[in-house]
Order: sequence, then structure tokens, then C-alpha cells
Amino acid sequence: MKKNMLCSAVLAFGLFCAPLAGAITTFSGNITSDTTWSDDIFMVGPVFVRSGATLTIQAGVTVYGDKASKATLIVDRGGKLNINGTNDNPVVMTSNQENPAAEDWGGLVINGYSTLNVPGGLAEGEGDSGLFGCDPSVPGQCNEADNSGSMKYFRVEYAGIEFSPDNELNGIALQGVGSGTELHHFQVHYNKDDGIEMFGGTPSFSYGIITGAGDDSVDWTYGWRGDAQFVVVQQDGRDGDRGIEADNLQEDNDALPRANPNIYNFTLIGDPTIGEESTQGILLRRGTGVNLRNSIIQGFKKEGIDIDDEATYDQAVNGNLIVDNCIFFGNNPNYSTSADDTGFTPPFTVEEFMTSIMSNNLEADPKLGKPYDKEDPDFRPGAGSPAIDGTVPPAAPPAGSGIVATDYIGAVDPDNDWTRQPWTTWGKAPWTEVTTTTTTVPATTTTTTTPGGTGCASEAIYGEDSQEVEILRAVRDTILSATPQGREMIKLYYQWSPVIVRAIESDEALKEEIKSLIDGVLETLQ
Repeated sequence: MKKNMLCSAVLAFGLFCAPLAGAITTFSGNITSDTTWSDDIFMVGPVFVRSGATLTIQAGVTVYGDKASKATLIVDRGGKLNINGTNDNPVVMTSNQENPAAEDWGGLVINGYSTLNVPGGLAEGEGDSGLFGCDPSVPGQCNEADNSGSMKYFRVEYAGIEFSPDNELNGIALQGVGSGTELHHFQVHYNKDDGIEMFGGTPSFSYGIITGAGDDSVDWTYGWRGDAQFVVVQQDGRDGDRGIEADNLQEDNDALPRANPNIYNFTLIGDPTIGEESTQGILLRRGTGVNLRNSIIQGFKKEGIDIDDEATYDQAVNGNLIVDNCIFFGNNPNYSTSADDTGFTPPFTVEEFMTSIMSNNLEADPKLGKPYDKEDPDFRPGAGSPAIDGTVPPAAPPAGSGIVATDYIGAVDPDNDWTRQPWTTWGKAPWTEVTTTTTTVPATTTTTTTPGGTGCASEAIYGEDSQEVEILRAVRDTILSATPQGREMIKLYYQWSPVIVRAIESDEALKEEIKSLIDGVLETLQ
């Protein structure tokens, strides 16, 4: 019996047969002490990580959100969430429906003690998702470096359920979150409302993908001050709005602290042909500042960029609003030519700002590979692209920030496509190679190691650099990674590999039996 089970587990990778699913644990209510999710989770209703508790989600875990109970994962102020996904084994937070779609569950909400610009410094999250921010009159309560945990290599899919009429949750809501929080390598996929929204605070993030957001892909308000770098937005024209919608504060455009993030190396891709949505690339309004550089804005049905409100123009005049070293292409038009929506007469038009006051913007084709392809995209700039040939000079990182220097414009390095790796919904592309890399993000360094070594069953049988292992890897990277079912098979394969390795290392006869069976599969593949 043991031999049959082990043989089946190893052969599943080569035979394309789905392995037996792992255990699924149903979870609801409050987390009040340190908790680890190592098996798949069926989440029912709102789950709160309360102050003083830490929830850790291990690599490979899938969290299914129940639609009927509007399941949502919420971290209170003082709580922590550690998502320990890896490049090859991400954490996936997704729908429990047979045919998943946007609005199937709530989403991910993180609350923190960093400052907001709202009266009193405190706010209540949408959908009863908790109090966030801090009261400046309470000594020691406000903490700009507040740490809500470490979240990496994960996806939030098909979330954004409606809690009340026209009140849906964002895919990821960072509410008063502090700079001590780590967030990188994440994807928000087909959320009904915004993809990711920052409500004040000082959080930073990098290597983010927002696909098919039903409202704005990236949004901020309440005075967000953080860094964001290497972010890809791909919109679906059937439902969606702006690539970036940026406010300081609606009720008081000059409220302090003022929203003024560093936004570097974004690739914002609209949908110029499908549907009626996917409107503007960037809307800066209600007094926000920004330092936005080294980015590509392409394919929106309306303006590539628009600026509204007197307080926002004041920031441009004072040098607190910068949009430079960017490429705009295929928007309608690239720079807004319409009057300000509020009736204010600005000191200059958006077009004048972008072409005369700013000095390094370009209206030209960045020659991206396949930016509109929803199933097999390629966001890399190709040969002769002004994003890589120096036509648009990349801006240096601002002093004191977590932004890193690049020699290209846009989110994707032409020589290292981080968007087409196994952790994303698109999976690994033929043009990418998974290697051992060190990725630098604000305030932290993360080392990611590829599958293999002593935890890989096929390597334990044939050797790390054998021809047989290369064939299996090719099947993994070109066939299995192309479909959700295939990616689930890969996840389970690596989850069970250490168990199989221990078994065959202690039983030579079992090892030979499994090898004989795989040899037969390999003959078929060749």
C-alpha cells in the first residue's frame, strides 16, 4: 500500500494525474494567539487577527473564502500576518466557487497605527473591517514604522464582495499601515473593487501585479506616504476604471500629512478594444502630491493622465507633484486637454505640464511584447524600445527612499521577467529561467531558491543535472504551469516531495520500482 501511494505521488507529475488533495481546515472567528496555517483553509465569515496575535500562512497553502458568509481576512491594529509563499509555491487566497468570478469573497484588510490626515487621526474600515490610524493625543500610539507582518509571494483572487449597496471591499486594503510592514511579490486578480488601496500610513511595496480590477487598480487617500516600485497593471475593459486614482483627502484637499508617495517603474496597461471601461491611466486630484517616474502608461480609452483641483495644481507649482521620465502611448489622448472637472482655471494645462514643465516624458511606442494578452502576456520592452535605449533617461532613486536604481523604464526588466514565474496566475513563460536570486525591497532582503536539491523526488532518483530531470522540468515549465490545474499539481508535487525523498532514501527497492515506472513515462514524453 505504501509503495503504491508513493509511486502514484511521483508519477502524478509526469502522467498529468491530479494528486489527492491535502487536508482542508474550516476556520472562522477570531485569532487571539499565534496561529499557523499549514493545510488548506476554508474561511467562513470575517476572520480577525486580533492585537497581539500573529497568523502565519505557510508556502503552498490555499485559503478559500466562503461566498455565502462574505469571508474576509482582517488584521487588527497590533496584529500581524506573515504570508510565507515562495516563487514556486505561493499562497493563494481565492474563491470557493466552482466557476470563480470577481466578488466571490471579501479580500485582505490590514490595519495599523500609522498616521492619517483625517480629523482625530482615526477611521473605520469599509465593511466593518476595524479601526485604523492613531490618535495623536495618546502618547506613543502613533507609529510610522508600525509592523503588521511580512507578506510575500501570494495572490488574492476573485474578491471584493459587496457588503452594502456600492460598497465592495478592495483586494488588498492597507489602512494606516506602517513602514515596518513587508509586502512584495503579490497579485490581485479580478477583484470587484480597487486592486490595492492605501488609506494613509507609510507602507511600501514592490513587485505587485493587479489584473482585471473592477474599479481602480491602484488607489490612495488619507495621506499615504510610502514607496511603490515594480508594479504591473493590466485592465479588463469589461469592468474597470483608472490605472491610478490618487487623492490626498476629499473633505480637505490640504489636510496634513499630505499624500506624497514615490511611484517608480510602473507599467499601466489599459484595455483599448474590449468593453466600455478602462478609462484613464492616471488621475491625480484632491491635493495629492506624488513623485512618479520611470513608468509606462499605455492603452487607456481616455486620458493617459489628468490632474484635477486647485490644491493638486498647487503641488505641481511647488514641486511636490512630479510626473517625469515616463512613456505614454495609445491613450486617448495621452495628456488631458479638457477643463478641470471642478471649474478651477489652472495655471497651465496638463499637456503643458507634461511637455514643458516636466522635461523627460515621451509619447511613443514602448514596444512591449504582448501587453494586452490576458492569458500569455509579455510586458518586456523589445529591441529598439525607448524604454531601454536611453531615449527616456531613467530617474535616480530619491534620497532616503527604498526605491532602487534601474536602467530601464517600466516595471519589467527586459532580461528578467519577474511577472512570468510560477507564483503568478500566468505561470512560467518559455523565455524565463527560474534561478536563485536575491531581491531587494524597502528595508529587507529576501533570498528565493528554486525547486530542487534534497527536497525534489525526481532529483533524488536521477540526479540533479540528469537528462531525465531536465525533461520533467520542461514538462513542468511549458505545459503544467500554463493552466490552473497544472499549477495546483506542481504545488502538491513539491509539497509531498520531501516525504517521498525520505521514503526512497531508506528503501532502495522502492526507489528502483519508482524509477522503472517513471522511465516508462519518459519514453512516452520523448
